[in-house]
Parts: sequence; structure tokens; C-alpha cells
Amino acid sequence: MAKLEAFEVVTEKGIRLVFRSLIPADAEAFLVYRKQIPLDSTHTMQYQGMKFPSIDEAAERLRTQLEDRVQLSIGIFESHRVVGSLNFRMHNPEHPWIQHVGEFGMTVLKEYWGQGLGKRLLLYLDQHARSIGVTRIEANVRTANERGVRLYQGSGFQIEGTRRQAAKINGEYQDEYYIAKLLK
Repeated sequence: MAKLEAFEVVTEKGIRLVFRSLIPADAEAFLVYRKQIPLDSTHTMQYQGMKFPSIDEAAERLRTQLEDRVQLSIGIFESHRVVGSLNFRMHNPEHPWIQHVGEFGMTVLKEYWGQGLGKRLLLYLDQHARSIGVTRIEANVRTANERGVRLYQGSGFQIEGTRRQAAKINGEYQDEYYIAKLLK
């Protein structure tokens, strides 16, 4: 079972945050968080007006992820409010040629940027990936997301290519980097 036991972090600003696996009881708070993300940034796959699952559907997804030894869903909480998250999964765990490859997505509310939360999420991601035999972690990051690019590169990810015109946001095309980290 891919589960992160709760641990507390006090940020440089003195904010107490708890990192832990998302559980079904978090479904409502997680949906509120997911609706806030596109208001903070366009450097995500979530967008304003996006259709989200019901609370019951979200709770079931979180339950399924929690029971899966490969998938990982981490939440960062300030009290009962979700302020950041990371989701990890395998591309296709049944395919024998790519069983070593995983992908992830990560978001943090804008008011919590610059406090080292993404770096902590990536450290736990590395530990989890290694524990299940993953040796390659992949993601996409918008080229305009300079903070994100610096974070990933500082955490050992390398840019492997550019997906030109990968997104069209507010009528303008945006490129994305295809990034990866090889674990030894």
C-alpha cells in the first residue's frame, strides 16, 4: 500500500503543515483545493470551469489510490485545508517494457509558493519510486513556469525535449518541457 504516514513541518513563516496520504475523508477538502488551483496559475492541467467528480466519486478514487501499492496521492494540509498535492502513477504497470517508468503531477496553492513544499514532495516521490522499483520518473512542465523548471532541475530532473504548442491558454500557444529523472 502506497501510504505516507503523517508528519508535520513548520515553514519559515511559522505555518504548521501536515504532509500525508490523501484519504477518502479528504474528498471534499481536496475538491475545494482542486477548484482553487486554476485560479492561482495556468501552469497546471486544471482549468477554470473544469468538471470535477462528486464528493463520493472523489472519495472512491482516493480509496482506490490508497489501496494501490504503486499509486501515490499526497496532500499537504494546513488544519483541514489542502494547500498542496502530488499524484504519482505508472504509465502502464502491465506492460513489461515500461514497468520501470512512473509519472507525476504536483501543485501548491500560490500563497504557499517559495516555502520548500514542492521540494519536500519530490523527496518523498523519490523514496516511493525507489521502493517500488521505478527507475525513471517523468512529467511535463510549461516552459513559462520558471519557478517549476528551477525546482525540478534542482531536484535532479533534466529537460529531455520540448513539446511545442502543447497548450493553448487564453488564445496563446505555450510550450512544455518533457522532463525526467533517472534513479540509480
